[in-house]
Amino acid sequence: MNPIPQSKRGLELYHAEIDRLPTDLKAALAAACTQRQAEVYRAYARRTGTGASAAFNNLLDAIWEMIRRRQSHSAKEHMEWESRAERLYPGHAAKPDVYRGRARIAVLALLHSNNVLWTHKAQDTCSAAHETFMSIYNTLTGPIGEKPQIDLNEPNAIERIFAHPLIAAEHRRQERDLYEVQQALLRPNTIPAVVDELRRRSVVEARDFVPIIEAQRM
Repeated sequence: MNPIPQSKRGLELYHAEIDRLPTDLKAALAAACTQRQAEVYRAYARRTGTGASAAFNNLLDAIWEMIRRRQSHSAKEHMEWESRAERLYPGHAAKPDVYRGRARIAVLALLHSNNVLWTHKAQDTCSAAHETFMSIYNTLTGPIGEKPQIDLNEPNAIERIFAHPLIAAEHRRQERDLYEVQQALLRPNTIPAVVDELRRRSVVEARDFVPIIEAQRM
């Protein structure tokens, strides 16, 4: 998991609460965080011509369907899925692009989301949530256009990052998602509808998660 400076945000603050959730709801929280990064991965795939965006979406859809059916992977299914996901990670030999770092982060979130179904651990949910903030951190400090929005060499750069509206918005989204699944747990018959709404809403929120700018290709 990538280090993030100074403090935790979103679901990382609620490890104990997440630990009390059943696996399908742990995974739904993680998948929602990953879904919000899908447009970033799509931007990288489009700009570099890799054609991997559909594969990313298919793997994420498979996670949502497992959650919806309240199923877990077999060992063989887990290994096969993981192998397919790892092939989507743009390594050092991949085409360079300003979105490559965020594409890597999106794949890490995807892997964490799948791991929840295998390990049943709250830490994998928190790790997927963490990657959303790393994506925003990368957006704010990465060289999109002529210079980054926030220069890490400037005074109070870290404080400015954590006070940024994109960070605050994602923090609120993760707290909202947690509250909703906790409420669903009190009325188990509502769980399928709540999971469906998390999925639908996170698809919409992906469009505003971070700005997608057609910056010059590297």
